[in-house]
Amino acid sequence: MPKTNGAGQATTITPEQMNTLLMAAPTPELRFAWQVMRFTGSRVTEMLRLS
Repeated sequence: MPKTNGAGQATTITPEQMNTLLMAAPTPELRFAWQVMRFTGSRVTEMLRLS
């Protein structure tokens, strides 16, 4: 989806925020996917293409 206004930048989350996110994962599968993304630097679309 293209940007509409071009304002703003993406930000990264801190390691503490990532740990909080992992603890809140609703399923072990989702937690695993998030961990793979974290350690490989992949994006959501790249993870979705693996399935």
